[in-house]
Amino acid sequence: MPYEIHFDVSGTVIILILLYVFFTYKRFPAWRNRVYFLLLIDSLVAIMLDIATCYTNAYLPVSMITWKKLLVVFQILTINFIPVLYYIFVISMTHSRMELSRSHLIIIGCVLLYELPAIILSPVTRFVMYFGKDGSYHHGPGMEFLYLIGLFFLILGLYQIIKYSKRLNGQQISVSVFYTLANSTAIIVQYFNPYLLITGFACAISLFLMYLTLQNPLEFIDSTTGTYSREAFGEIIYNEVDSNKYCSLVVLQITNIEAIRRQFGMENGYYLVKEFTKRLTAVCRNNNLFRIFGYCYVFICRDKKEAFGEIDAILDFLKTPVSVDLKNSVISRIEYPVAANLFLFENIQEIQHVDAAKPRINIEDIISIIQFVVSGATGHNEIDFTYIDKNTIKKYRDKMTIERTVQEAIKNESFEVFLQPIFDLRSKTFVGAESLIRLKGADGVYIPPSAFIPEAEQSGGILEIGNISLKKTCQFMKDADIESLGIKVVNVNLSMIQCMQDGIVNHLMNIIESYGIPKNMIQFEITETMVADDADRLAEVIKELAEEGISFALDDYGMGYSNAARVMHYHFAEVKFDKSLVDAAEKDTGNMILLKHLMSMVKEAGMLALAEGVETAETSATLESIGCDLIQGYYYAKPMPCGKFVEFMKKWVAEHHS
Repeated sequence: MPYEIHFDVSGTVIILILLYVFFTYKRFPAWRNRVYFLLLIDSLVAIMLDIATCYTNAYLPVSMITWKKLLVVFQILTINFIPVLYYIFVISMTHSRMELSRSHLIIIGCVLLYELPAIILSPVTRFVMYFGKDGSYHHGPGMEFLYLIGLFFLILGLYQIIKYSKRLNGQQISVSVFYTLANSTAIIVQYFNPYLLITGFACAISLFLMYLTLQNPLEFIDSTTGTYSREAFGEIIYNEVDSNKYCSLVVLQITNIEAIRRQFGMENGYYLVKEFTKRLTAVCRNNNLFRIFGYCYVFICRDKKEAFGEIDAILDFLKTPVSVDLKNSVISRIEYPVAANLFLFENIQEIQHVDAAKPRINIEDIISIIQFVVSGATGHNEIDFTYIDKNTIKKYRDKMTIERTVQEAIKNESFEVFLQPIFDLRSKTFVGAESLIRLKGADGVYIPPSAFIPEAEQSGGILEIGNISLKKTCQFMKDADIESLGIKVVNVNLSMIQCMQDGIVNHLMNIIESYGIPKNMIQFEITETMVADDADRLAEVIKELAEEGISFALDDYGMGYSNAARVMHYHFAEVKFDKSLVDAAEKDTGNMILLKHLMSMVKEAGMLALAEGVETAETSATLESIGCDLIQGYYYAKPMPCGKFVEFMKKWVAEHHS
């Protein structure tokens, strides 16, 4: 027998091993996996038929020529399907099923319309192959076209990889290029040496490498819980988004995982959660459970009935504590109720993209929306069920808009400083002001600080905002000569995140000194919540800045986060009583007595008492009667831009000090 079949035999062994492993591991039902499976089967059949035809051509008698022709036809068909399937596999890596364009289908269809008749009719036409009168096998002129078509699909696949390289990672690109080069080389070698059967072996080696990298089943399995991973979720949802068909997500977040760990230890806690997800998957209709982050899981549902069926099954399942037997542990058995929040992300197709610049919602948006909702949910031992609807998406969209606006404002230092005058009830004049940071949106409307400050604190941008606020305040104080306007001190807000930074004292002092501002004209404001967060660190910062001549004011006092003894410990220059406490005092005699005693205590300790949020003359008069020193609120003046503040103060000075 003139054919060298050892390469084909090796290729057969490799693919059989791949098929065994493929069916041993938990299989992930993605389009790419299905195409890879077809590629494996077709390659195996092609190689085995390659070996079979070598033997039949060499040893079967001429009388069995019909069987020999039939076998060769099937062998040529299967070997020529391999490049086509590889091209489809490349498309499955770079496109969703719904992104298959007409051009893709036309190319594949035209080739199949040529190959199928050419190969099947070849025993009659002798175009691709034929047998001599002595039973010897020969290639016809059409075989060269089949070689060229094989190379064409390999090169076309490489073109797809290069064109859509941004959708692939480096490993995917490297392996795909290797497959193209290895199989192209094998086709060329076999064309010039048809008795050296090497194409099947090259294909098998390429498929083996693809399995270890692109098709690694462990990539789609979460090692902690045994569920499908975030990567697997991305594979599935990518096709669902593009299908334009109904698709809902049932989201489950375990809320008492920390309590489980504290009671049973981290290792046993992990084991209990793994058993929980295993049993949860078994009781639900759709057993494809995905862990997307933390202890947050998702079921993908294709219709509303399925979604609510899953929710009912989960709610029933959660009623019973999870019971787990342990081995090699001091604790032989764990029985504990798992608490969870449930969310229904209704039909994702109905939700417009959160970013108008993009055509539709994408995977990253879906996961970010889920993170947004989950992070805002309360963690407790009860079961909550919440809809993720269009209102939720609007809140998320607003959050993203604010984040982008904050980032852009930090980059361009486009935050504005407003100032709100502070009135002295004793001298009946304005003696100070609070510097307030303001941010204008793209629509020209100012975004409330309560909306953008928390976002900045989460992202770490509050550090840059603090720097910008202090610099712009100092620049204004220098340019406006505010001492001539009667302003003795300007309050600047300081965040806890700033206080936690190493070298913060030197950093702040360098900024103040660079503008030549008298140190005693700057007073940093910290909130009552900061006192409760990290008292020791805050005391250290206050002490160091006080040594530099910087005073401090306590903002929002009365919100309930710190006690009076702790406040007295810091010796603030000024204590600002929160508007909620002032409003409560006006409505209730008991609260008025409390406010009066608190102000008396503050004043006795040598600190000034300032009331925030004063809006009426009656409130101002009442506060003055109980000993309040300073007033800040809309009754006297609203926060205003720097230019307006100067105009306001000049007018005040002219009217009251002429």
